[in-house]
Amino acid sequence: MNFLLLLPVLLPLLAGAGVILIPFQSRSARNYWTIASTLITEAVIAGLAGSGPPGTLTLGTLTPEISIAFRADSLSQVFLTLIAFLWPLASLYAFEYMDGEEHQGRFFACYTACYGITAGVALSANMMTMYLFVELLTLVTVPLVAHEGDRRSMRAARKYVIYSFSGATLSLIGIMMLISRSGSTDFVYGGLKGVDNGDGLMTVAWFLTFLGFGVKAAVFPLHAWLPAAGVAPTPVTALLHAVAVVKGG
Repeated sequence: MNFLLLLPVLLPLLAGAGVILIPFQSRSARNYWTIASTLITEAVIAGLAGSGPPGTLTLGTLTPEISIAFRADSLSQVFLTLIAFLWPLASLYAFEYMDGEEHQGRFFACYTACYGITAGVALSANMMTMYLFVELLTLVTVPLVAHEGDRRSMRAARKYVIYSFSGATLSLIGIMMLISRSGSTDFVYGGLKGVDNGDGLMTVAWFLTFLGFGVKAAVFPLHAWLPAAGVAPTPVTALLHAVAVVKGG
């Protein structure tokens, strides 16, 4: 049963790769592939939502303190249900909006992969896993922001990268501080185990992670990348920045 936790992440990633690798004979065939993979992922998420008490799937352990793991707790299921409802609708809109645009294969490959990476953010069982998927989300959305390829789009993409990587650095430093005190970043009721709330280092760690993830959430005054990214095609700004990147942050 725990293996099902990997499917909402893996299926859209494979489908996104398929958009590039499969020689579709027509635009309609590619669109059917994209929406079919989206609906199958939606069905898997629906199954997870009704699966009862969550289990944990550990993909690997980097150190005794750091692991890549997934768990479908109640908050995960709320976020998964939100994206599963919105993504098929946004995909249908994107098909018509992007009709006639260049580089559609690249666009829909990244767009579909974002679905799986956002599911990875929702299903993260610890802060390090969440951090990795939030940063992957940044990498796969940069081509979407820069899709038009003109000077304005490239400038917006550069601003997005600078803000995001600066936030990523602050978040990583904060997470390392948390690990040094607690020995773990697992999400548990009551917070991290073994952490003294009066510890000054933990206050610094909280501040750094707040700033780091605050960039993703476009919290003022760390929000300047978001209006600039509005040069991206409307399906990107309407869904990825309103649901995936910003709500993920």
